[in-house]
Amino acid sequence: MKKIGTLVCILLSVCFTAFSQISTRQIKGRVVGEDNEPLAGASVVIAGSKKGVQTDNNGNFTLSVLNDGDKNSLLISYVGYATKTVDVHAAGNISVHLTRTNDAGNEVVVIGYQTVKRKDLLASVSSVGAKDLKDIPINSAAEALAGRLAGVQITSSEGSPDANITIRVRGGGSITQDNSPLYIVDGVQIENALASLAPQDIQSIDVLKDAAATAIYGARGANGVVIITTKGGRQGKLRMSYNGFIGLEKLAKELPVMSPWEFIRWNYERSRSNSTDSATFAKTYGTTWDTLSVYKSIAPVDWQKLVLGRNGMMQSNNVSVNGGNNKTTFNLSYTNNTDKTVVLNSNYYRNLINLRVDQRIGKKIRMSATFRYLNQNVYGAGTSSPNGSTYNRLRNTVKYRPFLSPNITTPDVIDPSLVDNSTGNGLFLVNPIALSNAEYRKKSTDGLNISGYVSYQITKNLTFRSTFGYDYNHYINRQYSDSISPVSIIQGGAKPVVELDTSNRTSINNSNVFTYSLKNLGGKHDIDVLLGQETYQVRTESTYDLFKNIPTFTPIDKAFNDLSLGTSFTGYPKQIITKYTSLSFFERINYVYEQKYTIE
Repeated sequence: MKKIGTLVCILLSVCFTAFSQISTRQIKGRVVGEDNEPLAGASVVIAGSKKGVQTDNNGNFTLSVLNDGDKNSLLISYVGYATKTVDVHAAGNISVHLTRTNDAGNEVVVIGYQTVKRKDLLASVSSVGAKDLKDIPINSAAEALAGRLAGVQITSSEGSPDANITIRVRGGGSITQDNSPLYIVDGVQIENALASLAPQDIQSIDVLKDAAATAIYGARGANGVVIITTKGGRQGKLRMSYNGFIGLEKLAKELPVMSPWEFIRWNYERSRSNSTDSATFAKTYGTTWDTLSVYKSIAPVDWQKLVLGRNGMMQSNNVSVNGGNNKTTFNLSYTNNTDKTVVLNSNYYRNLINLRVDQRIGKKIRMSATFRYLNQNVYGAGTSSPNGSTYNRLRNTVKYRPFLSPNITTPDVIDPSLVDNSTGNGLFLVNPIALSNAEYRKKSTDGLNISGYVSYQITKNLTFRSTFGYDYNHYINRQYSDSISPVSIIQGGAKPVVELDTSNRTSINNSNVFTYSLKNLGGKHDIDVLLGQETYQVRTESTYDLFKNIPTFTPIDKAFNDLSLGTSFTGYPKQIITKYTSLSFFERINYVYEQKYTIE
């Protein structure tokens, strides 16, 4: 009995010793990304085992490891980042920085109604990400893309902040029809989408360029498809960020013009071919070389600098707040853009609000909702005109005589020597400063976009997704042309003319898509099948009104607030209502064999 008791004591002693030898220690640490922001939900696993934890909202973790010297290593991974191995030698705090993966083959791109890995893509798709856009000192998302997408040409009609940005994907497809691409934002078709988005709110832009990529959109995608994905929230603590810049603008180059003496000599020779022109020239500038010689020493006036060469300044301010947990994430941003342009009396103001909320319900349901609001006001006539060269401000500025008459000391005094409408000195040429002050232009845009989707995983391989979008835009175009402007002289009998145009555009978009995905069947085969239906409705209601006989010197605000001061032109007001509805069905089948051969 005594021997048995001794044996039990020995066994207990051995067990206690063994327990002491396999004691554990705690490792604490923090996982952050390239921007030193915490990565919530990163996986921290002990190498060679299944034991591990996930980081909390602040990127922190605590993990117990065996107290066995230098044999412990941690594998730390996060979606979109390269996995990192960290050796743990002692208890304490560690800091881990993960870097984004640059595996181009596994890069995910958005194509028609789904996302695929670039290595499985047969079509031609160019992509640009948020990192390429967020720090570009420019107000327009469209201009930010210039030079960054192969096969995509981006041009602007003029330097005005709201100038139409023309995007051509692999050149134009038609001589007479519109060549603009189709814009899809978060799965919803939106007209001229880049004008209503801030570069800082864009996560990625994928441009579908060839027939293989755009075929699923039918005729709508004939000119290419631009697919835009906006930024969503990130898991973790609440984060606030600011992105802003101030830029100075200056006229890069002036067109060469005549000196005052060259202008007089040229017009003198020109007027000799016509008796009327000759008489007008003599009345305006003189009849003998003695009287004309005064223009040899007269000071020139640089109209291009005065009208088109202001010291402009553009400014952008973007504030965003985002955060969330493993179920709900959100991203809220506000963007303010201002641009005091180089053109006299021209300014640009834009305010954008963007809110996106993503929600997970259980393991099978995902939801997302996006709200966007746009308010934009553009002042000034720009340098071009849709009504022809007679109204073109750039033409007027360059052709107007490069001096003031000797008896004129103030450049914007209104008298016959400043308002040149005689055939001998250029038909309807007006002092550029006086013309700028005589023409008031304001274009206002208010836009509201609401979109969202619901995705339900029916089975392991089958998913259903329904997407809805509502887009509303209200446009107002106000134009006031005083008595010296070409519009007033030609159309209004040298009295002020007022134009007031309004337009309301509403579009509703809904798509329903089933996706069946079977991966690694038999270790060799990958099959993806997509089947869907989409409806798209657009209604545009526009009203145009043009008034004449407005009393001279009527204040601009009063002219717009009391249109009864004038009378409508013949045929005005006029209203145009257009409606468009489309119903489409589509499918896509993709087959990959041994990750090498693809059929689509």
